[in-house]
Amino acid sequence: MSEKEKAFHFLSELHERLDSIISSGIRTKERVSELETLAKSNRAYKHFCGREHTFTKGIALPAIYSELTTTFGMGPDDARQSILAEGYSNLPQLSSNTPARPARHPFNKALVTDPHSIYSKWKEDRNPLTQSCPDFAFRAPCHHKVVFEAKFFEKNSLRVAERELVNSAYQAFFYRGLPADLSNPTRPWDYEYSCVFVFDATEEGHFKTAWENLDEYVKSGFWEGANVYVMILRGS
Repeated sequence: MSEKEKAFHFLSELHERLDSIISSGIRTKERVSELETLAKSNRAYKHFCGREHTFTKGIALPAIYSELTTTFGMGPDDARQSILAEGYSNLPQLSSNTPARPARHPFNKALVTDPHSIYSKWKEDRNPLTQSCPDFAFRAPCHHKVVFEAKFFEKNSLRVAERELVNSAYQAFFYRGLPADLSNPTRPWDYEYSCVFVFDATEEGHFKTAWENLDEYVKSGFWEGANVYVMILRGS
């Protein structure tokens, strides 16, 4: 089995396990709301700002850490060292460092329709360069170096889901496509794979439908041609 096949097997198994242990849409939305309420009155939960960050930090990352230490047999410290997370200082039991890329660059992960607005930023903005910081990432001691673009999707619209699938896939591809940066040895940027990591909280499963409506040839191109794994969770 090649290293890429091993990585696909790892992500597929993680996908299946997370879908079995994270609650279904309604219950997960309720839990996200509970954590957001706690954040307003308890400083220990201050990092739960916005539903997407709340889901990722309060539900997804604890579940991922649990799976790394059980299903995948990693020791607690190895699992923590493997996970780099935005806002890692608020997640000391789960994450060891930030996934931010050390070197700044002139590009942005967002799709734009007005190239001149980008030129204006380069020419006139006080901070024209970007420091890319994905939601979280895996690296050594994990055997697979993966960068994640996380989303919490609640919009009751297939049209919106289609648009967000494009945006999320592009952002994940953008992170994967950035050149290696080994200037900071504690968090080198040399990811081999990226993952669109989405919890579809809609009753109808709009985000998952948007993905499944694509031809198999197109879907396979994400992984085979771009090293992008699409992980859409619905919960159980």
